Amino acid sequence: MDVTKHIICELTGYKPVTVDVSQGDRGSRAVSCRLLENGAPWMIPEGATARVAYTLPDGTEGLYDALPDGSPAGEIAGNTVTVELADQIMDQAGMTQVSILVLGPEGGQLATWPIRVMVMANKAARLTVPENLPPYGAGFARKLFYGG
Repeated sequence: MDVTKHIICELTGYKPVTVDVSQGDRGSRAVSCRLLENGAPWMIPEGATARVAYTLPDGTEGLYDALPDGSPAGEIAGNTVTVELADQIMDQAGMTQVSILVLGPEGGQLATWPIRVMVMANKAARLTVPENLPPYGAGFARKLFYGG
């Protein structure tokens, strides 16, 4: 399941948005940014690409433009950039600073804007799942009933 947070990014006066995710989310979170300049759509040039820079709560920094399978991390259509949040962004609980960069066809940076990713602690997501997990409800001796 992919969950995409849609935001509007006004390039002439953008205020960072906070995106909430759960620690341990894997390959299921994306951010889609519709770019505006003075309220009008800012059309991204043909051939532009997206890149994601981040700083984790412990100060670790990273930069990526592709996913582990080699596919692009970002998709550009008209004035919208959609990027998948890499697994490492959701490894540490706390506030992760993310910047989405748009690079022109010639390689120069055309636009960038910050996003805060609040990673909620989720210790259960880091547990390993046994290979031979019994079916749901297996091992219960009796049923519980609620209600009138």
